[in-house]
Amino acid sequence: MEDGDAELVYTTAPDGAKIAAEVFVPARPWAATLLLVPGLGYGPWSFAPQRADLAAEYRLVLLHNRGTGQSDAPPGPYSIDTMADGAAAVLRSLGARRAHVVGTSMGGYISLQLASAHPDLVASVVMIASSPGGPGALPVPEETATLWRDHAQLPGDEFARQTMPNSFAPGWVEEHPREYAELLAARLASPVPPEAWAAQSAAGEEFLTHGVRGAWPDQPVTGIHGTADRVVPFENLAALGRRLPQAHLTDLQGAGHLCWLERPGDVNAVIRSHLASVGAATPAL
Repeated sequence: MEDGDAELVYTTAPDGAKIAAEVFVPARPWAATLLLVPGLGYGPWSFAPQRADLAAEYRLVLLHNRGTGQSDAPPGPYSIDTMADGAAAVLRSLGARRAHVVGTSMGGYISLQLASAHPDLVASVVMIASSPGGPGALPVPEETATLWRDHAQLPGDEFARQTMPNSFAPGWVEEHPREYAELLAARLASPVPPEAWAAQSAAGEEFLTHGVRGAWPDQPVTGIHGTADRVVPFENLAALGRRLPQAHLTDLQGAGHLCWLERPGDVNAVIRSHLASVGAATPAL
């Protein structure tokens, strides 16, 4: 495999499910490993701006959560613990050194659980538009939950069309029609079975209620959150700070839930700053 190419790899999770990941070989073989974990119903396509910016300098591992992409979609129920164990199986199969994990939305829940349950595999965590769960965390707003319920019986492509705009800041879709059309097309090209979406959603709700199973991670953590998030309320960033006082918190004024797609330059700059702070930045040639 040449530098910069992607390889699709498959790993068997502890429960027997096949978990897929896309692995990008960096131009610099000594580079740190970044595991990118997507959110509810999303796949590696949702990390396109981060892949474009970071793939030349880091070994990127883009996870296909169970139920999405090329991973198995077994019948539910799912749990954040099980999805974290699947991510751990991927890292172990790659023989990766301790990885730096970037999780978006539900992927942040998975990242925290992964860091707690498998500390030997995780060096640090970046949580984007996410939550620590447990007491003090806020659930999905009722307006958003109602929107999802009202469209839950639609085919996956129509569900995406009806609900995806809510994940951006108010007005963003209207102001960026071309960018939105490209993102919607990418999502529709990687459909998620409605049953798998529902199983992931239920796993996320359970995590928001109970939080991490086991000890809270002590690895360096950075949280990034848009103040106009209509899916995972912005107040969860403060909850992360209360739960993990060592966490570095960054708010993006006016950004929505999909802030890493709305404002990739700002988010990528924070990711790079985090990597530099934990000694993972790739040195200049």
